[in-house]
Amino acid sequence: MLKNIIFDVGDVLLEYRWPEALMALGLPEQEARTLGRRMVHDPIWTMMDYGVMTPLEVAEKMRIVYPEQGDKIQWMMEHPETLYVPRPEIWERVHRLKKQGYRLFILSNYGKEMWEAHAAFQPFMQDMDGAVISYRMHLLKPNRDIYEYLLDTYALKPEESLFFDDRRVNTDGARSAGIPSVTVRSREFLRETLDRILAEGEDGVPEEAAEGV
Repeated sequence: MLKNIIFDVGDVLLEYRWPEALMALGLPEQEARTLGRRMVHDPIWTMMDYGVMTPLEVAEKMRIVYPEQGDKIQWMMEHPETLYVPRPEIWERVHRLKKQGYRLFILSNYGKEMWEAHAAFQPFMQDMDGAVISYRMHLLKPNRDIYEYLLDTYALKPEESLFFDDRRVNTDGARSAGIPSVTVRSREFLRETLDRILAEGEDGVPEEAAEGV
């Protein structure tokens, strides 16, 4: 029986606009998209999510790796509030799930400053029964320990839970801890999936959630 729904944040409860921010600073579109992807997958960025570097420290290190774009990267790190786009229609569905009696949780890789700028004060947080954020734990998905910490902290049974994340490596990590999971392929896919759960309960969960459990 589905009782608990666990959400990642980035590209699930909200989306990012790295390319648009870089384009606004003067980069051509393709270069902006390439640099944005490289930045967020760079090991330097991971240190922020681990909670051991600040955004300005990340910008300083990235200036060495991307010297021609150092000023642009620093500007973005100084203005993290410009880097996300709300998904109010998703938040409305999250609220309805809460009203239907589901327990709701967040499990997300995030640095402290970015978390506070993007998610900590958003309306969807009022519906959450708990949250595990990587910078607080010095652990990242898909490390199995962070999933087990969530389960243990909130006394969740994995078979009664469902996890949404936009990265397959993270949903695979959740499945390794016994948590049925869904890889979010698009904003529309997530909206339609939540609508099915709201209408049909466990019968509306995609078959993907059972893969690899």
